[in-house]
Amino acid sequence: MHVTSSIITLTPAKAQRLLDNMVCNRKLDIQKVEDYTRAIKDGRWQVSGQGIILTQDGRMLDGQHRCQAVIRSGQSIQILEVRGVQLSAFDVMDDGKKRSAADVVGLRGIANAKTTASILPYLWREKHGVALNGWARMSLREASQLIDQNTDVAVSAHWVVGNKGRIGKRACGGVLGYAHWKAGRINIFNRDEFFARFSDGVGLGANSPILRLREGLLAAEHNPATELGSIILAWNKYHTGTGRFCMYDSSKMDFPAWSV
Repeated sequence: MHVTSSIITLTPAKAQRLLDNMVCNRKLDIQKVEDYTRAIKDGRWQVSGQGIILTQDGRMLDGQHRCQAVIRSGQSIQILEVRGVQLSAFDVMDDGKKRSAADVVGLRGIANAKTTASILPYLWREKHGVALNGWARMSLREASQLIDQNTDVAVSAHWVVGNKGRIGKRACGGVLGYAHWKAGRINIFNRDEFFARFSDGVGLGANSPILRLREGLLAAEHNPATELGSIILAWNKYHTGTGRFCMYDSSKMDFPAWSV
């Protein structure tokens, strides 16, 4: 067996020829294709150790999703092509553990990688105009880009880890970290006071939205959407000093926006 590798230009036409000559048409992962397509269109595609794998006679063993993305984007890319792999290798391809956003964060040497990664889907929703309580379809490339563009997320992750013992089960780490980060982008001084008091409960008056938030999140079962919606409502009241605070209830109100 003689295996060779080279960097090639994969055009939409060549991608289609490769798809037409696949060893086996596996089930298409639409999300993965969309992730690759966005990366190509946004100019974020990079040559990596993964690419197109062919048998000696040119039949494609691996690369279906990349080829589909090239066709959908209508653009050519540079990609690694490995040729000469035995047909029997098809049975063990893609058998490894899928890399996570936490792995991407950890590879950068950032502390609290798991907590930092849990914040990123909320940043992705903001960037793409998706509701904060909606579904986040963030690729690892996008997670990497978000980390590079928002290095202060690590500060918020550090705050979450350091205060989780006092906050308890009031909210999950991703929600807390995102809210801490976002409030800091609005007003860092108000952010620091708001979350310090949310954490320790010191000196809060009976009508304080922070006190009512602390109590409300302990009083009943809740999910991340309820947690985040309630934090935003409490922040809006605290930050602007107007309106009234109540816990977020998805059956009675739209999801709130941040007051700046």
